[in-house]
Amino acid sequence: MRITILFSVIFLILSSSNTYAQKNKFAGWGFIQQQIKLNKKFSLQIDNSYRTGDNWKNTETYIMRAGIALGLKKGYSISTGYLFVNSWKTINDVHSHIAEHRMFQQIFHQKEYHQFIFQQRIRTEERWIPIVGTQDNKFVKEGEKFNTRLRYWAKAIIPFAGMSDFKKGIYGVSQEELMLNVIGAKNTNNKLFDQSRTFNGVGYRLSHVADIELGHQFVFSKGRNSENYINNVVMLSAFLRW
Repeated sequence: MRITILFSVIFLILSSSNTYAQKNKFAGWGFIQQQIKLNKKFSLQIDNSYRTGDNWKNTETYIMRAGIALGLKKGYSISTGYLFVNSWKTINDVHSHIAEHRMFQQIFHQKEYHQFIFQQRIRTEERWIPIVGTQDNKFVKEGEKFNTRLRYWAKAIIPFAGMSDFKKGIYGVSQEELMLNVIGAKNTNNKLFDQSRTFNGVGYRLSHVADIELGHQFVFSKGRNSENYINNVVMLSAFLRW
């Protein structure tokens, strides 16, 4: 919990500069996470995410993440894996998509308290960001830029009927994520602070192996100059544990 407070203070400091320009979006995100247990210690995790552009008009991003996790003691696990990111954008009046490749490493922790379940995750993420040009009304990859982000994520799950034998029912959920550019900030927004995501919503545990969640996510990010970006997202998620 003290780590969560620390990162919240860091976010307030890093995002407190004057606002000269602000751009707002309203989008929809869908997310499915599957955890497939291989044995007592190892499991696979496969995530798929779909994101729309402003006002739900166009496809903006598709993300596939695959990794392998090693379970440790006292609710801890470590994992590593690969991300494929396909983004649609418009450059020089050409609208198309381009792929970005990433690797990640993370440590995850979950602990149950009397009133709620607390999860937290620290992840490093290496990004090979494509440099994109246009030719003959098509995107052309002209090179790559490298960037490493540090991401801290924390989530609280609060069952409405209490924690006693929580295997089914409605729950509240609140989560926060902070992303920092630790290497190659000049290749993104040229700042330490990249973005934050705040989610609040409700979930329903269908069984001990399946949850669904629906809520609002507030995404705040900083551009290369003085502009700020705000994305108000309606987010639907499913979590499956095989």
